[in-house]
Amino acid sequence: MIGEPLKFTVVPTAKQYPQRCVALPQLGSNQAKGYFDTGNSTTGRDIRGYVSVRWVEMAAEYLGYLSPETQKAKDDRIIQLEMLLRDREEELKSADKQLEAINTLRSERWRPVSKPGPRPKKRGEDE
Repeated sequence: MIGEPLKFTVVPTAKQYPQRCVALPQLGSNQAKGYFDTGNSTTGRDIRGYVSVRWVEMAAEYLGYLSPETQKAKDDRIIQLEMLLRDREEELKSADKQLEAINTLRSERWRPVSKPGPRPKKRGEDE
């Protein structure tokens, strides 16, 4: 009935007739990831409705869903990029503070001046 939760189990092989996936029959009865056993008959006779896990994955990919491996890789990449963004934001704040200090000095028409007194002599100069 509509609105009721799906009831199925995952089984390693399709044991009852027709012993294959109803959506992708060429897969046969032995699949590495197994089958969803719907517990239903497909035609009212005793034909068991198995759907291979692989077919469900292919259908999900077709609809735009990501595999757990792909999702994990994307999540890891997002975390890396967020950390990189935080680092760059800190660098930008530091650069903004330096620029603000420079602009403050310029607005006051500050010019660097030399220290008072004679200039130090370079090595090797005559005294």
